[in-house]
Amino acid sequence: MKIPLFLSFLAVWPLAGAVTPDTVVATVNGKKMTAGEIERILTGAPPEMQQRLRSDRREFLRQYALVRLLAEQAEQDGLAERSPYKEQLAWNRMQVLMQAAISETNRRFKAEDPATADEKTMQWLEGLRESATVEGLDEDYFSGDAARAARVPDDTVVAKLNGRQVTAGEIKFALLGATNRVRENFLKDRREFLRQYALSLRLVEIAEEQGLDRKTPYREQLEWVRTNILSQARMNEYSDGINIGRKEEKEYYEAHKDDYTRAKVKVIYIPFGDERTAGQVIDGEKVLSEQEARELIEKIRAEIAAGADFVEMVKRYSKDETSKAKDGDFGTIRKSDKIPEHIKEAIFQLKAGEVTEPLRQPNGYYLFKVEEIGVQSIDEVRQTMNRQAKAAKFREWFDSVRRSVKVEFENEEYFDQTQ
Repeated sequence: MKIPLFLSFLAVWPLAGAVTPDTVVATVNGKKMTAGEIERILTGAPPEMQQRLRSDRREFLRQYALVRLLAEQAEQDGLAERSPYKEQLAWNRMQVLMQAAISETNRRFKAEDPATADEKTMQWLEGLRESATVEGLDEDYFSGDAARAARVPDDTVVAKLNGRQVTAGEIKFALLGATNRVRENFLKDRREFLRQYALSLRLVEIAEEQGLDRKTPYREQLEWVRTNILSQARMNEYSDGINIGRKEEKEYYEAHKDDYTRAKVKVIYIPFGDERTAGQVIDGEKVLSEQEARELIEKIRAEIAAGADFVEMVKRYSKDETSKAKDGDFGTIRKSDKIPEHIKEAIFQLKAGEVTEPLRQPNGYYLFKVEEIGVQSIDEVRQTMNRQAKAAKFREWFDSVRRSVKVEFENEEYFDQTQ
């Protein structure tokens, strides 16, 4: 979750009418929730999300109840202590607290002199950066040779950060929780990464010394981040644990044969104009009326039936420049594709080599020739089918979790207000 560098102190939005922070406004999975509790949860959301979430508190509470349930399941399964989730939690906690320290320092400077607060904050940060020390202790680890650095054992002390020894393994595990961009920066310049990491650790120390992890809005931000990471962890673990056996593969294949029934076709396209454009000459060609287009496509169909080569008819008559450039190749059509039903019906009742009757669309008439048609075997589609079957099983599970969430709204005044 991206959190802005300078976090404003988030005020709780006013409650409507007679609704007070202690007013019970909803029941979530049997637990009564007050307006104050919901507002406190919202305080942890990223600032750019808050107004949108408050504009529909009902939908927010439904989604939060689902995410919270998934996070609780993750806690019960011990995912908070497993890699990479443990490292993700630690990394994101660090991001919240280091920025909390910056935000609180900026707020104090603003109380003294708003005009110079940002400048003083930057000076304070620069001072911390200079005081955050990094001492490299292992030449291999900090060499420009990536392969050489990668061979350094995890238990090797590679540096001192702010006077504390750190091993290659400690840094590696910390990076498990970081973003791809951070990891890329680490590989480009390990020393600079560790300078920034040392500063981050110092900022976290300051935040903890000031108890910011127990103070609004940072406490709520930490809860928000933890809930989101663990709910995603629960979904990842379920998804990764899905195995589709041969029996399930066969059942899925039989139930979804339309997805694997396909026809490779060529096409001839004859467009027609409307009452306004029919008969006009555009780009040197006469725009046909619907009747003229119908007569022409029927003539082409008759010539093909009499033995004319379909590709030659494409070159002579078709106005679809894309397929014409490929001798009429239209690609592969599947029974499950979202194209007009009468076109699919016409194509899939044919055998290879046969041509459809003229098929009308609002913009013109089409003739399709079937080049190949049939159902792919289970062996041909096994990899794709297995992925689709897993996705279907995941959706089934996720929908069951969603249905298990029970949210009752008990105060319409609170949920009807808009911000």
